Amino acid sequence: MNGASSGRWLRWIGRAAASVGLVFVIWRAVHAWDGMRNALMATSLTAVGVATLLYVCGALLLALSWPLLLRAFAGSQVPIRPLLVLHLQSQLSKYLPGGIFHFAHRHLASRSWDVPHRRLLLATATESALLVIAAGLIASTLGGQPRLATLAHWLPTALAWLPGSLLVAWLLVWIWHGYWARWLRKSIRWVSLPVVTLLDLVFFVVASIAFWLLLPYQVAPLAETAAWLCLAWMAGYLVPGAPGGLGVREAVLLLGLAPTVGEPSALAAALSYRMVTVVADAVCAGLGHTWGSGQVASS
Repeated sequence: MNGASSGRWLRWIGRAAASVGLVFVIWRAVHAWDGMRNALMATSLTAVGVATLLYVCGALLLALSWPLLLRAFAGSQVPIRPLLVLHLQSQLSKYLPGGIFHFAHRHLASRSWDVPHRRLLLATATESALLVIAAGLIASTLGGQPRLATLAHWLPTALAWLPGSLLVAWLLVWIWHGYWARWLRKSIRWVSLPVVTLLDLVFFVVASIAFWLLLPYQVAPLAETAAWLCLAWMAGYLVPGAPGGLGVREAVLLLGLAPTVGEPSALAAALSYRMVTVVADAVCAGLGHTWGSGQVASS
C-alpha cells in the first residue's frame, strides 16, 4: 500500500469517526432534549459574549504564532502583520470537508514572501506538534480520574505516560530546530519555539475558560473542564478528515463531562462552544480581511 492509498484510508477512517461522533451527539441530544433546552436557557448571553471574545483573543495568539514560526524557519525577513492577517483569513477554511484547507490556504499564500516549500512544510508540522504538545500537557492532568478507564482501559496508562513523553518530544523538536537552523541568529533559533509554545498554552487556557463559562452555573471545576476540553481538542485535531473536529470533540466532551455536570448540561455546553468557536472564527476572518484590505490600500 503506497502513501497516497494510506492517506485516503486514513481520511475515510477519520470521516467515519467524525460521523459516528456526530450521530452519537445528535442521538443523545434528542434523548435529553428537554434537559438540554433548559440548560441552554440557563446559559446567559453575557457568558456567550464573553466566551466569544475570549476565543477571539486566543485565536489572535495562534495567528501571531504562525509568522513567528515562519521566522524561526526562514529568518527575520518574514513579515509579521501580513502573515498574521493571512492566518486569520484562513480560519473558516478548516470547516470545509477534509479539515486541511486552512493549511493549504496558508501554505500557498505564504509563498508570496518567497518562503521555500520545504520550510513552509516544516513550520506547519512544527506548529501542529507544538499545539498537540501544549494540549496534551493540560489533558494529562486527567490521569488519575477513574472515569477514564470506563471510556477505554488503556487511557489511564496512556495519560500517565503522556507528560514525560510530550516533554521529551518538545525538547527533541527544540534541539532539532536549533541545530537545523544554524544559519539563523541564535536568538531566533533558540527562543522562537518556546515563545510559540507559551502562546499555545495561553490559547488553551483562554479557550478552556471560554468553555467553562458556557457550563450552566460553572458546576465543574475549571481545571477538570480544561483537561477534558484539551483532550477533546486533541481528538478532533488528530482525527483526519474531521472538519474543525466536528463530532469528535463534542462526543469526547459529552463522554467526559456528563458524569460530573449531567448529560443535558454537557450537551448544552458542547453545542454552545461549537457555536462560539464558529462565530469567533468568522469574526477573526472578518478582521483578517478588513486588516488585509487596509494593508493593500496603504501600500
